[in-house]
Amino acid sequence: MDKGITLEGYLGAVNETEVVLDYGDSALFSKEELDEVFTRIKCQFASWKGVELNGLKYAGDECNSEENLAWLNSLEGTGGYTRAVEVLSSFHTPKEAYGTLEADHQYEDY
Repeated sequence: MDKGITLEGYLGAVNETEVVLDYGDSALFSKEELDEVFTRIKCQFASWKGVELNGLKYAGDECNSEENLAWLNSLEGTGGYTRAVEVLSSFHTPKEAYGTLEADHQYEDY
């Protein structure tokens, strides 16, 4: 077994690829807070068989507008949010169609 790979990755149960992280320049979130968000997103992508995550980018503090926060707080089961993190992802889909995504396609800033 190669050093640095998880058992799940070795067995092919999850996709483990090198992911470029772009923290941008935030006055609202620390690197540690964004790392937590990035880790959650990477875990979700890891379970999508054949999808290769290439990069995650913090979209910027601008997503914390009053309008966006009001919309977020209006969703069922939510409320009380005072900050939000928007992350753009870059990934490649497998050769077979994957849900509503195009087959064998590179998505940028999705």
